Amino acid sequence: PKRGVSSSNLDQGTIINFWKLEKNKFKFSYKTHKKFTKISTLLSKLEKLFFIFNLNMNMNFKLLTILLSFFAMQTLADDHTHTVSGTVTGCSTKNAVHVLIYEESGWKGMNHSQEKIYEPSKSGTCDVAWSMEVPTGPYALASFEDENGNGKLDFFFFIPKEPAGFYQFSGMGAPKFDKMKIDVDKDMDNIEIVLP
Repeated sequence: PKRGVSSSNLDQGTIINFWKLEKNKFKFSYKTHKKFTKISTLLSKLEKLFFIFNLNMNMNFKLLTILLSFFAMQTLADDHTHTVSGTVTGCSTKNAVHVLIYEESGWKGMNHSQEKIYEPSKSGTCDVAWSMEVPTGPYALASFEDENGNGKLDFFFFIPKEPAGFYQFSGMGAPKFDKMKIDVDKDMDNIEIVLP
């Protein structure tokens, strides 16, 4: 008959080796389980974070859409143009009359945003009708008579050498945008610019 293995047949070295083998298997199994548990926990946390991020992204996207819609409507409202019109008086009827519109950003450098040139009637008094289209906003209005025909207002130092005037300017001191501006939010007419 086949002889079985009994503890009496195993020497001490064999038992120790067997125990080490079983111990290593247990360690491997425990470490593997621990790693998988950590990975599973991490994946679960990532899934939750992704859900929260996705939820926030959806809310942020909706908020962004609302804000963009608001700004688009505001821009469309601001882009609506209004007619600003009136007359220039005090000119000589001999030369071209320029009408200028200034925005605040170009005021200090006297850079106008619009300019129109009108030829006055050669008979009677000078009474030049003018009209311009501008978006909603503040503007200053000016005019001059181009006596030498060079297409610009000539100065002697800071004093105009040709007839020139601003709307709502008394003529005292330097013209200031805040004192002369008109706030355009609708059509405006009957604006008279008087040249001295």
